[in-house]
Amino acid sequence: MKRFGLVFLFVILLSALSMKGYAEEGGFAYGKFASGAKIYVFGDLANIRKEPSVKAELVGKVKIGEFVTIKEQSTKTHQVNGFEDYWYKVEYKAKEPVVGYIWGGTLAKSSLQGKDELILLGITGLNSPKESDKKQVEVRLVKKGAIISRVSFPAIETPDSKQFSYSVTSQELPDKGFVPATRLLSFAFEYGACDYLNGEVLLSLNEKNLQYVLSAYSSGNELGSSTAEYIFPKDREGRPNQLILRETTSVNEPEVDPKTKEEKYIPKKVEQKDKTYQWEGKEFKLIN
Repeated sequence: MKRFGLVFLFVILLSALSMKGYAEEGGFAYGKFASGAKIYVFGDLANIRKEPSVKAELVGKVKIGEFVTIKEQSTKTHQVNGFEDYWYKVEYKAKEPVVGYIWGGTLAKSSLQGKDELILLGITGLNSPKESDKKQVEVRLVKKGAIISRVSFPAIETPDSKQFSYSVTSQELPDKGFVPATRLLSFAFEYGACDYLNGEVLLSLNEKNLQYVLSAYSSGNELGSSTAEYIFPKDREGRPNQLILRETTSVNEPEVDPKTKEEKYIPKKVEQKDKTYQWEGKEFKLIN
């Protein structure tokens, strides 16, 4: 059983897994790349320019899956498809080191690296004009510099601008007992503040095919909270070839302590709901 709320406790398990994401090393956090971080290029072919402007002289190009080293963040931004991000001064080691500026929207916000593959998460624009500034996320499976598979979904966030201000942590989950076996990839979206939506997206990876499975959400403040937990086939309550998403919502009400006269919020109502996803060998299907 796996449970998460405002704080994603599973982050501490990342180093023990078969694939490793650079997010745990401080590469990208709360919407910004750290100086000195080595970051994979998410765009098919990203431009490096002499100055932080699309009109500046082109000094190099970087293919998807190659990495650049962040030198510093510029104060200038640029928008593509409604999504706004900073320019970053970077170093790219080609035949000779190239130093210049790359737009942050062409860089992966999180990644997983395997023996002969990369899984890159990036922002491709706004999800929909109807959803204000909510971002659209794309995860790409890359082998030998080519995109093998991709899947898109809305970011889990409480958007407050056209920039993406969350942290994203990725991991591959250990075997959970599905037959035939499937690889499960987790992408956790976190913003450490009350009233902000947090959550996790699960994808499956079978051979060369990425597929969206589900999004699970959590949030909370003094008035209540919502949390979620997974129940896998190997867990005590698990069922063969089923993934259960258990969502719990609690509502708090204020009460005055008769001794201290202090107002406290006490849980008064708790609701629980299960969603069941059946593993059918090639995909997960929601059955209730």
